[in-house]
Amino acid sequence: NDDRVLIDSIIRLYNEAEAYPSPEHWLKELGEPFESTVPVEKSEWGKIILAHIREGLEYCRSTSSAMLHYIKKDETVENSYTPTFLADIDLYDHLLLTLDTGSWDEISDALRTATFVRIGSLPRGFLSPVKDGAHAMRNALKDVLKKQLAPVMCASTAEHEEDMAYLQPIVKKLVEAVFLFRDKFTELKSEVNGVDFSDVHHKALSLLVEIDDQGNPKKTPLAREISKRYKEVLVDEYQDVNKAQDMLFTALSRNEENLFMVGDVKQSIYRFRQAMPEIFLARRDSLPLYKKDNYPARIHLGSNFRSRKGVTGMVNLVFSQTMSKAVGEIAYTAEEELVPGAQYPETDSPDAEVHIIDISDGVEDGKVNTEARYIGGLINDMILNGFTVTDKNGVRPAEYRDFCGLMRSPRDRASVFVEEFAKSNIPAYSELSGGFFEAQEVAFMLSLMRILDNPLQDIPLLTVLLAPVFGFTPDELAKLRIGERRAPLYGCLVKAQNQGDEKCRAFLKQTEQLRRLSSTLAAGELVRHLLEETGYLAIAGAMSGGSRRRANLYLLQDYANTYEAAGHIGLSGFIRFIDKLDKNQSDLSAAAELSEAANVVRVMSIHKSKGLEFPVCILANCASTFNTVAQRGNIVINTGAGIGLRRRDIETFRQFDTISRQAAVLASAQTDRSEELRILYVALTRAKERLITVMSLKNPEKKLASLAGVINCGEKIAPFAVGNCTSIADWLLIAALRHPDAELLRQCAGADGSIIIPTDFALKVECNVQEAALPKGETDKKKTESDKELMEIIKKRLSYEYPYAALSAVVAKQAASELHEHGIKREFFAASRPAFIDQDGLTPAQKGTAIHKFMQYSDYEKARHDVAAERDRLVKAGFLSPFEGDAVEVEKIDAFFASTLASRIFRAEKLLREQKFAIRIPVRELYPDLPENTQSENVVVQGIADCAFVEQGELVILDYKTDRNVSPEQLVERYAAQLAIYRRALEECLGLKVKETLLYSFALGQAIMV
Repeated sequence: NDDRVLIDSIIRLYNEAEAYPSPEHWLKELGEPFESTVPVEKSEWGKIILAHIREGLEYCRSTSSAMLHYIKKDETVENSYTPTFLADIDLYDHLLLTLDTGSWDEISDALRTATFVRIGSLPRGFLSPVKDGAHAMRNALKDVLKKQLAPVMCASTAEHEEDMAYLQPIVKKLVEAVFLFRDKFTELKSEVNGVDFSDVHHKALSLLVEIDDQGNPKKTPLAREISKRYKEVLVDEYQDVNKAQDMLFTALSRNEENLFMVGDVKQSIYRFRQAMPEIFLARRDSLPLYKKDNYPARIHLGSNFRSRKGVTGMVNLVFSQTMSKAVGEIAYTAEEELVPGAQYPETDSPDAEVHIIDISDGVEDGKVNTEARYIGGLINDMILNGFTVTDKNGVRPAEYRDFCGLMRSPRDRASVFVEEFAKSNIPAYSELSGGFFEAQEVAFMLSLMRILDNPLQDIPLLTVLLAPVFGFTPDELAKLRIGERRAPLYGCLVKAQNQGDEKCRAFLKQTEQLRRLSSTLAAGELVRHLLEETGYLAIAGAMSGGSRRRANLYLLQDYANTYEAAGHIGLSGFIRFIDKLDKNQSDLSAAAELSEAANVVRVMSIHKSKGLEFPVCILANCASTFNTVAQRGNIVINTGAGIGLRRRDIETFRQFDTISRQAAVLASAQTDRSEELRILYVALTRAKERLITVMSLKNPEKKLASLAGVINCGEKIAPFAVGNCTSIADWLLIAALRHPDAELLRQCAGADGSIIIPTDFALKVECNVQEAALPKGETDKKKTESDKELMEIIKKRLSYEYPYAALSAVVAKQAASELHEHGIKREFFAASRPAFIDQDGLTPAQKGTAIHKFMQYSDYEKARHDVAAERDRLVKAGFLSPFEGDAVEVEKIDAFFASTLASRIFRAEKLLREQKFAIRIPVRELYPDLPENTQSENVVVQGIADCAFVEQGELVILDYKTDRNVSPEQLVERYAAQLAIYRRALEECLGLKVKETLLYSFALGQAIMV
């Protein structure tokens, strides 16, 4: 119906390509399989499909074999069902033999025509849990063969060849579209002198590595030179690098001899950002363990100094059962297991808990609300019952800030949790990306800007009128509309003004003044002025969550400034930009204002929690099913399998699946499940003292029975079964069923103790929890009499005066260029003309900036001979905008390069330009009037010296100034403090004595000694 799928595919391919050293080479390779004459069974697609079929058949055979042992628990069932399972094993053996010896079409026919014998009969009315379990498992295995294995061989050899011929030109055009998009995107970025992270990365890589047409890399002479500068190249979070990044690190090293990498592949959770954990695994598997004198080598860090023994035990139990090379991309062997190294006081309660909420009978207001209420009850119960945590000061009672609620996908759920927690008097906070436009304070400001642009918009106007700034009531607005129901609301305001309504007159007068001003100010300046003029910043700050609301308003100003900085102009353009974002269902990130010490429960995504730790972690919504939308589309993209497409019959419009798409779906399913398993690992390893997992299930007995059926006694869960799981809850329950303390789960599942494996930690299990029994966490509210002694203590504390209050006005870090402003008199305020007065586009201040940028980026040698030509070069290269290029006053810069000062620069022993520095200066030197008790504090002063050069071993500092209508004496007075800082800083940083500090005034055309 639209082009969204095509657009998404182009962007996805573009993003994937950028993760490779040569995006062009990777894109060209995508079409090669469609031109190949290799037999389907030997193609990469065929290998993926056949490997999947083998894994499935081996799982079916081993599970059928395990069922022979399972049915021994009931002699009647054993006698009846043994021949059935033996026949099934023979069938799987036959199919595996065909897989080894048959052709593609023979394998396909064998799978499609495979038939199962009828299951053995039992006496009428015979009841047995063993019978039910065996029957259910056999049906599940039959479904594996008929619904998961046979359908993936969706085309014969002849049909596949026909599909390839049909799809080859389509894929070629798709790749061409990606190249066109890439070129156009690059062109658009060039027009605004912009680059993104990928551009910077690939430009840097092109300087360090030459890549031939076959994709083979070779270090450049520059790379060899630069690599000599580094003693060690240290790479953190190495599990999340891509191939382009890895090549960059390698190029910067000395043939990898000084390359040191740190990472944990089990925490690689950014494949959606093109992370490639296989790079980490390849290096890891190629290196032996470190033994003091062997190099290169790998060092294994297995000790965990964060969590209690029960938490690490739960982590080890879950992943020893589920994580493998097939699912997770790494085998969770004894080497990978966490070894508890943290010291905690002993406790009587288990460190790990599994909670199942039975929602079989439905819930009144949704599964998410029910689960949120339940977790809120758990939190309050733990706090009221005296749960303690350990910090650096010892054991203390738990507070709300010690709890964190984790979710895989919190976007639509986190707000529900925060609201439900609030109902239980639990302070909570959730920081989510997006939500910016919906924030009340942002909606008001955008509405105000919309009516300044066009007052005939009723909805924005209504929003503004009802806001606290203007204070109209619904009744007042209703009266305005009674006689003019079809007229614009703005017309009603004008009519009321003409009839003597003072409130309407004041509103229209103020908005008219603001409208006139909006045509002269940049978007960012307009936002700032509106906040000041309306007082809305103070109003928003007085609302609940005021600090975050204020931060959102400042963020709106930043977004407006960024919009202008990108070369866009005006209020109307900014409004259109916002409207376009809204139409495309895009959003901007809202501000986050929360200190670590805030006593609130954090609710966040697992991705957001990476690198953090909390005393109590509650993993919620575990039963939410995995997202498989990407595997259901007509176009499926996988970095390993390439592009897979359905084929459409042009005449009948029927769609047909293809081998390429099936392979891409299988490969994507495997990588996605591996990613989900690693995400679970990150979630479970955030907890320090208590790990709680919560899941809401319909018919938990049926779910537990099906999961128990995939457990083979004494063995870890088959990777095929792990890959078939549809939620985090499945993985957690499979592991929990095997814990000695989970008898309740095994009873629900109809399983016995034969599936238990030894553990060294306790596990708490809560199962079949009905909503009526949810923990309330409520306290009895008791009336208390006032305590006079306590009142005196409170008064004394409230009257306390902070002895260092004077320092609150001192900026801890400031720029050296700001130091001269401490003594600025009122006559310097707004010394530059407003933008609307300037007729040639740039204000005097902007013209001065243009000269400074010319002096910053220009090649002095070229400028010395031809300033105009050097200016044009800088404009073409994007260092100066066309407006700035026009504003560069060539004759003034010519005068500088013709001066005696310039001659000294060219004769200098060494020239330093844009020399950065940062030094600490005692506060008493900058603010001598502060109280004596504050004088020992320091201020960090940072800055950039325009120019410095060395003469006879001593330093000369030069600062360029473009101030107009000033005398040399005024310049010295204005900038003496700034240059004194430059002198002090460069002497300290460079170890050279400064013999002169100079100003060069372009307006006066002369150098001035300071």
